[in-house]
Amino acid sequence: MNKAVEKVTAANVTERMEVWEVKREQRLDRAARELADEIWPIKDKLERACLLLADLTDEYFKRYNRDDDKDQFAIRHEFSRNAIFADIIDDYVCQAKKELGDLEARADRAREVRG
Repeated sequence: MNKAVEKVTAANVTERMEVWEVKREQRLDRAARELADEIWPIKDKLERACLLLADLTDEYFKRYNRDDDKDQFAIRHEFSRNAIFADIIDDYVCQAKKELGDLEARADRAREVRG
């Protein structure tokens, strides 16, 4: 237990602060990579929902005019098919919201442990 006590100087304090800052940046980089891994599946679900929604909007809602008698048959005929797409979109969005909620809960627990 005979450790020599290092004399505190501005140089060694600065050096230790720089080392601490580098380690802090490394921890933040690692956390950012881990967060990106957690966010990617959520982003993917939302991208899929957006693509389906764009198709649904362009190919159904913008394509037909509900006030046009000629479009009424097509609107009714394609309704069931498009209802399925709407359900799929809903599933993607609900899954993404759940995963975001889980991620927020993990972040809250991590803050409680640190705080």
